[in-house]
Amino acid sequence: MLKNFRRIILILILVLLLPIFIFMQNQVVSFLSRAQVKKADLVIDTLTFEGQLSGDWLNFAQGGEEPPPMLNLASSRMKLLQPKYIRLDHIFDYYDVVKDDGSFDFSKLDATVENILNMGAKPFFSLSYMPRQFSRVQSVIEKPDTWSDWQLLVQRTIEHYSGRNNKNLTYVYYEVWNEPDLPQFGGFKLTGNKNYLELYKYSSNGANTASNVNKFFFGGPAVGSFYHNWVNDFVSYAEKNNLRLDFYSWHRYHPNPEKFSEDAKKIRKLLGKFPKFANLPLVLSEWGIDSENNKNSSNEKGAAHALATVFNINSLINLPFAFEIKDGPPPQGGQWGLMTHEKDKTPLFLKPRFKAFAASTFLTGNKLKVSGQGSFVTALAVKSNDDSIYVLVNNYDVSEKNWENVPLTVTGLTPGTYKIQKRQILTNTSSLAEIVSTDGLIKQQLLMLPNSIYLLEIKKSGNIAQLTSGVTNSATDYALVLTDNNDFKLEPFSFDLGVDNELRFDIKPFWTGGELNEVEILRFSLIRENSATIEVTLSKVKSNYIDFLLLQATDDKNSQSLAIPVINFKEGDWHKIRIGIAKDKMFIALDKTANERESQIYNSAIKISGINFYPLNGAIDNLEIIKEGTVFFTRDFN
Repeated sequence: MLKNFRRIILILILVLLLPIFIFMQNQVVSFLSRAQVKKADLVIDTLTFEGQLSGDWLNFAQGGEEPPPMLNLASSRMKLLQPKYIRLDHIFDYYDVVKDDGSFDFSKLDATVENILNMGAKPFFSLSYMPRQFSRVQSVIEKPDTWSDWQLLVQRTIEHYSGRNNKNLTYVYYEVWNEPDLPQFGGFKLTGNKNYLELYKYSSNGANTASNVNKFFFGGPAVGSFYHNWVNDFVSYAEKNNLRLDFYSWHRYHPNPEKFSEDAKKIRKLLGKFPKFANLPLVLSEWGIDSENNKNSSNEKGAAHALATVFNINSLINLPFAFEIKDGPPPQGGQWGLMTHEKDKTPLFLKPRFKAFAASTFLTGNKLKVSGQGSFVTALAVKSNDDSIYVLVNNYDVSEKNWENVPLTVTGLTPGTYKIQKRQILTNTSSLAEIVSTDGLIKQQLLMLPNSIYLLEIKKSGNIAQLTSGVTNSATDYALVLTDNNDFKLEPFSFDLGVDNELRFDIKPFWTGGELNEVEILRFSLIRENSATIEVTLSKVKSNYIDFLLLQATDDKNSQSLAIPVINFKEGDWHKIRIGIAKDKMFIALDKTANERESQIYNSAIKISGINFYPLNGAIDNLEIIKEGTVFFTRDFN
């Protein structure tokens, strides 16, 4: 009796302690997994290109949340994302394409396609679902009574949108059905009476009979996830029966971004068994963080997940379609949208995921090598056509705990000054700084809070100044060298003028004058009381084998000029140039030689602005503006 009592007490103790043991085990597992976390130390190599990026991930799907028109009010906002393709399903049952008399009417679908075209995108049609008129049971997820009806519908759909005598669209995608494996969409199998392969065969026949059409793409099966047999058996059937198959498509929803790339690699490996289809384009025609209707697609976590997935799949999947564009009608509608529904309390509100995709539109150009990626913090970088560097940095953590102070180094730059704009995408804040890089490096620190996103824009704003000895030739006197592409701008710059004004500077040419027919030296603007502009230029020109300094002033009505011969203009010597600005005359002097003329071109000028010295292959020093005999502005380079 006593032994039994002790056993009962021991069992009770173990039962009570079991939750504690489980908790401790989970804590140990969590600690060990966190101990293996790799912190990011990002290095952007601007000299190593890894192909081109052109926003191929900017494709979006819209589900059947409501009858059309669904996209009309979303069109202008979606244009901001520069989408390539927009996917529609329910095109046959929601848009009343088939009439009771058997005729076809595409007018409702045309209106939504027009919305897509207004976004700057092209349509991607999911050929779904079955028109009720095609079966006695009038179900949109059952087979038709006669397959020829379905085949003709596919043919006419392609002829309507890709037909040269109809909508005349090029490169439209046609995908056979939507998630055929799921019960709510038909529960098709790859064998038996309700066989997707049969559905695909008659769809392919319809595509092949379409005539006078532009190039289009045709494929499937748009299954709800990755399944080995839906790749192997489906592609094998297409190959054996010589069916048209331009792409393989599937769907995936998962919080782990690596799952998407794992799917792509597995599918690509299976396709390798079929030489004809080994390089078949992969289309992920729906993807997201969660297939359940919850807030995960609407918050910062969903936004960071979107970019982490894009970074993961951009070189593996040809066309991914983020689901979806717009929420369904409240309160029961789906919440997967990039924006809320127009009937929401905050109508057509742009969610964090929209902002994340908007930031990714800057990633167009040469893809740059990025090293030092972390377990949570990852980045994608490009060099654009205008040589700007864009770096998108993302901190995705499904547990919403990870934060890091991330070092970011940009390498391979030419020495110079650079403007760096840092934007925190999800908080709508930004900062702008200008730094000098003498060694081709730029180093930054980014405080990455959980599920935060930064976009860095780096643009060269100028070269590092080259200096030489100034006019006095003393150890502390320097002048600015203007050669190659090095110019000097005082901009923005604005200075009030008086009645009698003068612009002075010293110039040392690295040429004698005779060997160069024309050299642009200086340009500045004068602003009149009525805001009209006078453009003034100074250049060295040659006429009848004689070198002159030519001063020209041009307004919206006329142009006047004044010249002075260049005498003793020796290479390496300093010379003083003076330009007079008065209401009744033009004046120019070179050293002790001067010239002037009566002129009203400067009349009513009240400001001087935008002084710009060109790369004149020489040096300048001691820039001054004199007003009424007093020096009011000076710039040396000491």
